[in-house]
Amino acid sequence: MSIGIASIGWKFRSEFIGKWFIGMTLSAGLWSLFEAAFLLSHSRPMLTAWYTLIWIAYEFTIFFTALFVFEIAGYEQWVSRRTAVLFGVWPAFTIVGAVTNGLGVHSLIWHSFSVTGFAGGTLRDVSYGPWFWGDLTYALLVIGLLISLLGIHAVRSSQIYRKQALVLLVGIAIPAAVEVVYLLVPFWPTTPVPISFAATSVLFAIGLSRYRILDIVPIARHLVIERMADPVLVVDRQDRLVDLNPAARALFSTSPSVVGSSVREALGSETARALCDGRELRVTDQHDEPHHFEVDTATVTDGRGIVRGTLHILHDITERRVRERWFRALTENASDLIFVTDADGSISYMSDSARQTLRVGTDASEPETLYDYLHPADCDLAREAFERVREQPTADTTVELRFHSAARGWRAFSVRCRNLLDDSVVGGVVVNAHDIAERKKHEQQLEEFASVVSHDLRNPLNVANGFLDIVKESAGEPNPEDIERIERAHERMNEIITDVLAVARGSKKVEALEPVSLDTVASAAWTNVDTKSGSLEVVGDTSFEADRTRLLQLLENLFRNAVEHGGDGVTVTVGATADGFYVEDDGPGVPPETRPRLFESGYTTTTNGTGFGLAIVRAVAEAHDWTVAYEDGQTGGARFVVRGVQSLPRPVREPNASSSDES
Repeated sequence: MSIGIASIGWKFRSEFIGKWFIGMTLSAGLWSLFEAAFLLSHSRPMLTAWYTLIWIAYEFTIFFTALFVFEIAGYEQWVSRRTAVLFGVWPAFTIVGAVTNGLGVHSLIWHSFSVTGFAGGTLRDVSYGPWFWGDLTYALLVIGLLISLLGIHAVRSSQIYRKQALVLLVGIAIPAAVEVVYLLVPFWPTTPVPISFAATSVLFAIGLSRYRILDIVPIARHLVIERMADPVLVVDRQDRLVDLNPAARALFSTSPSVVGSSVREALGSETARALCDGRELRVTDQHDEPHHFEVDTATVTDGRGIVRGTLHILHDITERRVRERWFRALTENASDLIFVTDADGSISYMSDSARQTLRVGTDASEPETLYDYLHPADCDLAREAFERVREQPTADTTVELRFHSAARGWRAFSVRCRNLLDDSVVGGVVVNAHDIAERKKHEQQLEEFASVVSHDLRNPLNVANGFLDIVKESAGEPNPEDIERIERAHERMNEIITDVLAVARGSKKVEALEPVSLDTVASAAWTNVDTKSGSLEVVGDTSFEADRTRLLQLLENLFRNAVEHGGDGVTVTVGATADGFYVEDDGPGVPPETRPRLFESGYTTTTNGTGFGLAIVRAVAEAHDWTVAYEDGQTGGARFVVRGVQSLPRPVREPNASSSDES
């Protein structure tokens, strides 16, 4: 039976407790087997051999039983290699003594034994030596210690662990009790200990099958608490500290002597409040480094279900708090608009960049959903995106939406949504909106340039190629008019290319600003333009910061536009406004039907224009974060107003004026 029980424990052979269990039950089974062989033997040499093997199995049974009990009762620190060697010294000497005793070297364990027949077998009557009584005392002391440890473990444990301990206690106590009774009162012709192993095997079988001795191993307190990296505190109903593990003592720089003191006296009022309320605890160590702890509290009850106190486990969340601060700093300093919303778009977090761009305050009347900041025409598209995010939590959804910038009006954003509703920290949908208005503008410029290359440049190029073919086919001298037309076609292409480059360069954000005077720059720009018989008037000067070269381009193109459309003798007036300046002429003005397309690249109402003059004006203004618009002049002429210009408090005196071409 013992060998059968050992085979059950074979699947736990990789665990220490499984090894000791297999060794214990296998040794006990061999003990019984050798005892049976001894009883069935007749010759003295065989009797001596089997009796020697009995002693070997007996010593191994005691040794492995001790290791098994130490492990399961929570004293596995006693089962180190060193302690196992020390603990096995006596059994090893006893085994050597049994072997040498059997070889006739000495008679310290037994002097002799007599053999008499009994029911077809043999009975032994052994005359013991002094070593026998010493080894018996050793074995009884070890078994007594093991029974005591199991008894303590049963008292301290609960539920299934207590039943495990009781089964093992009784199973180990039975053979020991039988041996003691047999030595005091020999009630059996031979030692009944091997027979008592049958009862032990039955109890172990019950423990394995019903109480799962090997696959539910009780974890000792020193593993649960003493070895925990998390600080653990136990507080009774009077808020007295009744226990704390080494991690807690190290954290609070206390000694075990604080046990019995109130939490407030031992650990401070801040810690006492955190434990009572279950809120986050902040502790500064001896190096003045702050540590953040999450308090996990559980009620401690006794066997009758009466509350005896509370168990507090402090989980170190310092690294999490550091990551949160890093993430918040990252989002607060990001240029993208970052939101955290719930599934229907209600905002729970908004980055500083989003608040500044959208001009959101902190009062309770501010909008609560993302849709309040979107263009009305984009709300349905946003709801569809959120629906996709809910249906596919692991996928990212990207959509283009328009947000209203307080400074720039409606702006296009590439909005990326990620579902983190199930994340314990975020608990929402993360929305990252990246401003793509500039990219959109560049894409539009690329389309315009493609249109210029494919259409506007093609016409003069075709003209030049056509007349070039005529020149090649002429037999005599080429017609001067054909050569002139080719030259005009090339000049036309050069004008178009120059204006296209001006639009491209003008849209680039200005980097180097310098103080300029409107009067000085306007006068310089006027000298760079073929103004024919026109005249310039500057009424009211103002000073501001600008890229001088680009500002000259802006004014030169406005002046050319006024001269080309205002006719001979046109008067152009430049004046300052509260937030910028204007350029006005006294010509016929712009018909209402053409005004919506005034600033489009390539749009012109004349046969000789490139259509890029006012596009350059718009590009330069936007590069300065200004705006330009058309208005009717006081005399019915054209008036172009540039706004968003920050005037300087003091006027700037410029000694010389330079042209944009020279710059």
